[in-house]
Amino acid sequence: MTPHERAVQLALRSNAALKTITNQMGTTEAPRGRVLSAYRQARRALVAVRNVGELRQVLNELRLTLEIIARQTLDTATQYGLQQATAELAAWDIAGPPSAYNWQAALAAWLAVIEAQLTKVQTLYIIGDGDVAPILGDTSRVGVLAPAPVINEGAQWAAVALAGAWLASVTNALRGIGQESAYQRQAVAAIDERTTDCCLRVHGQVVELRERFHTPGTPHFAERQLDPPFHWYCRTTVCLVRREFADDALSVQMRDAAQSELHARAQTGQRTTIHPAHATSQRP
Repeated sequence: MTPHERAVQLALRSNAALKTITNQMGTTEAPRGRVLSAYRQARRALVAVRNVGELRQVLNELRLTLEIIARQTLDTATQYGLQQATAELAAWDIAGPPSAYNWQAALAAWLAVIEAQLTKVQTLYIIGDGDVAPILGDTSRVGVLAPAPVINEGAQWAAVALAGAWLASVTNALRGIGQESAYQRQAVAAIDERTTDCCLRVHGQVVELRERFHTPGTPHFAERQLDPPFHWYCRTTVCLVRREFADDALSVQMRDAAQSELHARAQTGQRTTIHPAHATSQRP
């Protein structure tokens, strides 16, 4: 296995780690996730509240649980990023300890979303004279106290933490040996039926260490972005590549595979199961 192949493999491993992190919070595929479980418990408790004081107690317990989950999630994502960076640097015969990465700003942003939701719940309860219907919803509508916004936010900040920790470690190690100009970054997506138009278009793209990726596809947060996530629940990660490998056989295969899937979707109007998902996977 060449160093470039090893680097792509490690990026795909981080790609899978992001899915694991999201599942641990909770999704339709993983209904026992920690965030979903915390909300289920809070919603059950709210049915029986009799006053604002009891409501606040339930919300405070939920707030504390979600903060613990958020801290642990960001720490886990950071560790994945540091591990990927260390292993990739070793693949390119570069030694260097992983750099510290501060995810407190990401945590603050995530907690702000949680706090806004809980404040809205309390306000609705007060002005509604104790009516919990708009808070809990019914069989056809989701109430205000819903886990989806918190999980969405968490998935985004976990991806940010992983990418940020990776970039900090890689940049510092290369700077330490005066090799920044010899290396670039490559976007790596796992191609399957869930890969977005955006990530298929950025897959295999190579940019400078601090250059923005061009992300014209949909959905996306912006036309040019420094790091993943490029959209909600983005699974794309990046890997380190020496400049002379930017257009090697593997890079060409990656880009060709992405273009093949884009062409197939345009021709058929459908997505087809692709297994296993990999950087060079194509339809059978």
